[in-house]
Amino acid sequence: SYAQDVDKIELPGLLMELSKKYFGQLYNEEEQEKPIQTDSGPKKRMVRQCRSCLSVYDTLYGDAKADIPAGTPFENIPEDYTCPVCEAPKSDFKKVSLQLS
Repeated sequence: SYAQDVDKIELPGLLMELSKKYFGQLYNEEEQEKPIQTDSGPKKRMVRQCRSCLSVYDTLYGDAKADIPAGTPFENIPEDYTCPVCEAPKSDFKKVSLQLS
């Protein structure tokens, strides 16, 4: 949980701050783990995306909040798994292609 008991007035500012923090961390991870570019073009990886809130389950990272270790394929996670953001059921996740540049 990032923040609790937030007034409506404070919510937009907190969402902006959280987004900046998220993308700052994401940018740092991408720099550290940048894929090797080949002549074949950009790399793609299959991930699962929640249809409700668009959050992503990536086998490479797992889901620490749900105690699912990195490297666990989506098919091997429990059927009662829910989205860590909006609590949508596992069946609400769809396969999507993630393009890495």
